[in-house]
Amino acid sequence: MHNTETCPVHTGCGTFTYGPGDRHPLTENTVSAEVAGSVRAALDSIVLSDEGQTVINDIRTSPYTLAETMYLISQAQGRWPGYEVFMDGDSYAVVARRRRC
Repeated sequence: MHNTETCPVHTGCGTFTYGPGDRHPLTENTVSAEVAGSVRAALDSIVLSDEGQTVINDIRTSPYTLAETMYLISQAQGRWPGYEVFMDGDSYAVVARRRRC
């Protein structure tokens, strides 16, 4: 049986249909506890730069899948609201830089 509901996690997602075992794409339930712990440890070890951008995860050497990388980005965005966290295509990495006002 499938259900439809409004996204409880993010605004702008609208509604989505889900069935047994389906989860919202950016919740912790989409990654294993081991990966969630690894992401938290990785973010704890990062020192952000006030100028320029800081590489959080080099995609070329990353052990994370795409879903796990998206989870890393969502966790970093929540942890550092004063920074933009995104995939930079030029450096082929997930980076953070201070928001410009």
